[in-house]
Amino acid sequence: MDETKAKEILWVRAVEDGDLQGEVFPLDERAKTTMGVVPRDEVPTDPNRREVQDLLSRRASSAASYLTNKHGQIAASPTSHRPWGLIIAGLCVLALVLGFLSDRLVNHGRINVISAPLLGILAWNALVYLWNLVSPLLGKRADALGLQGLLAPVLGIGRDKVDDQPDSNPPWGKLRGNFLARWTGLTGRPDLHRLTGALHLAAACFAGGQIGGLYLSGLVRRYLAVWESTFLDAPSFERLASILFGPASKFFNIPVEVTENMNAATGGGVDARDWIHLCAATLLLFVVLPRIVLALASRFRAARAWKSATAELEPDLGNYARDLLRQITKSGKDVAVISYGLDFPETSHEALRRSILHAIGKPGSLRFVAGPSYGEEDEYLSTLGTIPDIAILLFPLTGTPEEETQGVLAELVAKAVGNGSDRGTLGLLYADRFHEKFRDQPEFEDRLTRREEIWAQVLVPRGVAPFSWNTTAPASETGDQIIQALRGTEPIPTHPSIDQSPTS
Repeated sequence: MDETKAKEILWVRAVEDGDLQGEVFPLDERAKTTMGVVPRDEVPTDPNRREVQDLLSRRASSAASYLTNKHGQIAASPTSHRPWGLIIAGLCVLALVLGFLSDRLVNHGRINVISAPLLGILAWNALVYLWNLVSPLLGKRADALGLQGLLAPVLGIGRDKVDDQPDSNPPWGKLRGNFLARWTGLTGRPDLHRLTGALHLAAACFAGGQIGGLYLSGLVRRYLAVWESTFLDAPSFERLASILFGPASKFFNIPVEVTENMNAATGGGVDARDWIHLCAATLLLFVVLPRIVLALASRFRAARAWKSATAELEPDLGNYARDLLRQITKSGKDVAVISYGLDFPETSHEALRRSILHAIGKPGSLRFVAGPSYGEEDEYLSTLGTIPDIAILLFPLTGTPEEETQGVLAELVAKAVGNGSDRGTLGLLYADRFHEKFRDQPEFEDRLTRREEIWAQVLVPRGVAPFSWNTTAPASETGDQIIQALRGTEPIPTHPSIDQSPTS
């Protein structure tokens, strides 16, 4: 999957996940968009990897077109691809110019064959090669070090800025923030490898600039080659020259001839032709070619990192695709959500509806109805109307269940609905207020577990599978819990010894 398609898919998904009420992307338009890219006679129930990518790519293009037509450019995905071609070209041109200038600043008529530009770039590259050998031992900690670690924040690699106000209506800032959290996690490492490759190419161009400066200046003036040093004598320089220029001399068959006239302190220098060739060949062997190899290796690592990141994303995209298909495929099941003991906010209806779609597909009907008044549980079935295929009893987790009320209602509904592969009764423990009240307390987890066990003690013996639900949880997560509860594969155990005294 290329980055353009991945970005569009993640943006449309971020809009759908954050826009539960359909203010930005209306719910009926989402279904129309899916149906528009799926053959009605061949809706796949379990699409393979290729079908998932094709479906999501075509749907995302259609959805993105709808969003921009309705809302304008603000609805476009909030980040663009980094122009790596321009970035690489800019770095290379800058490095080439600096390399050329470094030669011009030092060499004026005479070339010091152990001048600072030559020895400096060789020493710098030796350190870089050493770092490339050591950095794998540091793992991801190495990403923040080195020149690429300094430039990454400048280019925005690993982070993106959200300019919109998060509390705006529609909540574009929130939608963009959710998208960018996913997008930067997907592209962070590939972009870092691309930046590393660009720096390797820039280093090769810097050395190329030095080589070009030597030859270009040699065309229009006569250079003399010398050596001068405060710390080296003639024998020491000869040893250094044989080590420094020996590989280039052997590879290109260029002699290393050190004469007395090369000493700047005693002579005027010698013809620089062979020494220019030696300097250029040394830079070519030790800088240009290795850096090009490292740049190609970084490009390979970037491609591999992208492939790995998208491979980790594929299961999630598969679930997303199947959710979309279920939303346009009727399951034929009638579902009733019966709230008892709480005023269930209508703003949460959509979150629960999406979870139901994830679990069973598009129901034949979906009703949100009020439960009985306290003490009237026995007569409730007569007022419910048609008995649903799936009943979801919605209880407040903050409440304490009683055998004579919640227990009676659960037993009556469960017996009327029955059980099986396409029928069942669930106990959904509405946990929003419980989280608001206790989540900052250190004993929150223990208190939550205890409360769930108390509800399980009343509901499980009556054939009702309970689990707690927070409306901020992903629809797929709650949907998976619904699937598990309907299958009855892992019923929640009862704990008769637990004290049922209130804990709220």
